Amino acid sequence: MHFIVFDACRNNLGGIRGAKGFVPVAEKPGMLIAFSTAPGAAASDEGKDSGPYAAALATELVQPGLNHGDMFFEVRTRVARSTAQEQIPWTQDGLMRRVHFGGEIAKTPEAPPRQARLSEAAEAWDRTKDATSVVALEAFIRRFGDTYYGDLAKARLKEIKGGRVANLATPRKYPDLTTTDCQPTRASDVMIQTCSEIIARFPTFAMAYALRGDAYRLQRNSEKALPELSKAPELDPQNTLALAERFIIFKTAGENAKEQADIERLLAINPTRAVDFAALGLAYAVNKNFSERRYSETH
Repeated sequence: MHFIVFDACRNNLGGIRGAKGFVPVAEKPGMLIAFSTAPGAAASDEGKDSGPYAAALATELVQPGLNHGDMFFEVRTRVARSTAQEQIPWTQDGLMRRVHFGGEIAKTPEAPPRQARLSEAAEAWDRTKDATSVVALEAFIRRFGDTYYGDLAKARLKEIKGGRVANLATPRKYPDLTTTDCQPTRASDVMIQTCSEIIARFPTFAMAYALRGDAYRLQRNSEKALPELSKAPELDPQNTLALAERFIIFKTAGENAKEQADIERLLAINPTRAVDFAALGLAYAVNKNFSERRYSETH
C-alpha cells in the first residue's frame, strides 16, 4: 500500500507539449496518488507558511475518525473554499481498504435502555419477593439495587435480618410509597415514571393513580390528570387526595357544579378514614367560601 502526494503542479513547470500543470497517470492497485490540483491546472503557492494544499493536508491528516477517502475529501473542500474554487485537488485511489491516518475513534458501548432494565428487575423481583434467603436478596440488591425493586429487596432483607417477617406466605398488598419516588416531594416527571411502574405491578393501587394524577396536574396537563384522579376514588372511595386534586382542576376550569360535588363528597368522608387530612381541610375551607358566596348572592 502506497500513498504519493504531489504538491508541485506549477505553471512554471513544463508538461507535455509545454502545457502547464500535470498529466494524469493510470490508476494502480494498492496505490493512491493525490495531486494538489486538477489535471491541466496550476496550484497556488500563496500562504503564510505554505500553499493552501499543504496547509489543508497538514490539518486533516491528524484528524481522528477519518478514513483516507474522507480525509482527502475534506482537503479538497478546504482548498476549494480557500481559493474561491480556483484550485480543486484531485486523487486516483487504487486502495482496497480504508486507512485512518489520525486513528479510529473508539465507540462507547451504549447503556441498556432504562425501561428494559426495569422490566428485567420486575421479572426478577417476581421470583425473589417471597424469598427468605439473605444470600438471594443480597444478590438481587447487587444487580438491581438502583431500582424501585432494589429498594423493596433492601426493606425485605432488613426485616429478615431483624427477625420481623410476620407472614412470609402473605406479602404486603401494596408497597410503601414513602420508600419510592412516587410521592409529592419528587419532580413531576420522576413521579409519573415511578407511579407508572408501580401501577403496572399493582393495577388496583388507588394512591398510585392519585399521585400520578397530581403529577400531571402540576405539569398543567388536565387531560391526563382527570382520568387518573377519577380512577383513584373508584378504587378507594376514601381517597381524599384524588378528590381534592380533582376539584382544584374543576375550580380552575370554572366547572362550579363538579367542583361543589367533589367538595360535598369530601365532606361526607369520615375524617378518621381520610388518607389526606390537608385535602380534607382544604375542602372545609372552600366549602365555607361557597356558603358565604351563596349567602351574599341571595341577600
